[in-house]
Amino acid sequence: CDEGVGYWNYGFGHYVALAETIRRATGGALDLLDRPGVVMPAAYGSRVVIADGVCPAFADCAVDARPSSGLVDYLSRRYAGKGTERRRGLLSGGLCDQVMALHPDNPPVIRPEKPWPKPDPLRTWFEHEMVLISRPAPRSKCRLAVAIQGGHNAQNHNHNDVGVFMAVVGGKAVLADIGAEVYTARTFGPQRYVSRALNSWGHAVPVVGGQLQRSGRDAAARVLATEFTPERDTLRLDIRAAYDLPALTRLERSCVFDRNAAGVFTVTDTFAFASPATFETALLTFGTWERLGPRTLRIADDGEAVRVEIEAPSG
Repeated sequence: CDEGVGYWNYGFGHYVALAETIRRATGGALDLLDRPGVVMPAAYGSRVVIADGVCPAFADCAVDARPSSGLVDYLSRRYAGKGTERRRGLLSGGLCDQVMALHPDNPPVIRPEKPWPKPDPLRTWFEHEMVLISRPAPRSKCRLAVAIQGGHNAQNHNHNDVGVFMAVVGGKAVLADIGAEVYTARTFGPQRYVSRALNSWGHAVPVVGGQLQRSGRDAAARVLATEFTPERDTLRLDIRAAYDLPALTRLERSCVFDRNAAGVFTVTDTFAFASPATFETALLTFGTWERLGPRTLRIADDGEAVRVEIEAPSG
């Protein structure tokens, strides 16, 4: 769901409520969850979590959005035969939670043609939208987890954020994506990208030759390489198409997450110009930062922190 987990709760949650209502009304003769193309959307809520309940805030997603526990539980029972019965009278959450809580039932387990994906504690790779979520190994000393997005700049509820990333320590997104703005008439009009929260100024992506990213389906990342191992995950993207700058001849962003020891996340931008131009990049946080040295920062938020080391070519 390129609109984020909040819209998955809303949109897919209502689909599930409809499916369950029809299943009960027809005595099980029609089950809208037991049809092609539903399994992977159903699994999204349990696969999108970065760490400790934190999810990507890409596009118009609230920074504190989480998958609905009732929805995830119900879908886990329907497809994997796992989960717990919801308690009567539990009215928290959306419409789906309320329907399940007020009218509990024991629906049959679905055995679809495409199997329910087995949980991978180390990573989730949403290949179509080029979103990688890399997590520490269970019971390891590493508390760092990351999310990276390639994508394109014409997604649903789009932000111009090709190549953006987040870094989570414990249960805090220390290097955050700032998520959705408060909606106004301008948000969904021709002036949408005047907003610094929606254009690429408000994201951890480069500013190239003084220019922000352009919008449109052609402003897309291209996956150059992936390598996923128990020790580290690598995603290398070509993001040059996101910038309308003829002098930019190369722009690749390589992201390497090393889950050994305390964890290290390395982002490398490799760029070239046909004529001299400036190159800048950004880190986003809701917390505080301090300079520890000429190329070292400490960024902290709510008791968690990351140490950032910056290397750049001369000049």
